[in-house]
Amino acid sequence: MAASQKFLWVCQLTKEEPIKKWCPGDLVDLEDEDDTDYLINSLILKTAVLGTKAVEGERNLVAIKTKDHQDKEFEQPIFSLTLGRNDMVSGMDLILTYDRSQEVEFKLVDGTGPVYITCTHLVEMPTAEEQQTM
Repeated sequence: MAASQKFLWVCQLTKEEPIKKWCPGDLVDLEDEDDTDYLINSLILKTAVLGTKAVEGERNLVAIKTKDHQDKEFEQPIFSLTLGRNDMVSGMDLILTYDRSQEVEFKLVDGTGPVYITCTHLVEMPTAEEQQTM
């Protein structure tokens, strides 16, 4: 069974800063650089909530931009929040799994925010036996 570690990863999206990127290669340092070839990084989206300065009735649409399993780039809306109607999303458990070089971009497509996104960054290291079959 693989050894794993969990880390908190959060970001804030606003009109002034509508884009935030998660790149696992920038977040995890290992003693042995060869280990990075076997790391499995997953970002698990847990919650998104509007901040106290959000505008009443304004739609805040958030999309992710990343690559699929065939290395083709895509952008996809993942949630929409409107103050006074649906101020938060929880329990999403959207799992994005990548190697060290892949990144995920969160983008406030519409609205002024602030939108706070909370994720779990899961880092898994396969056992030596599993690494031999990779």
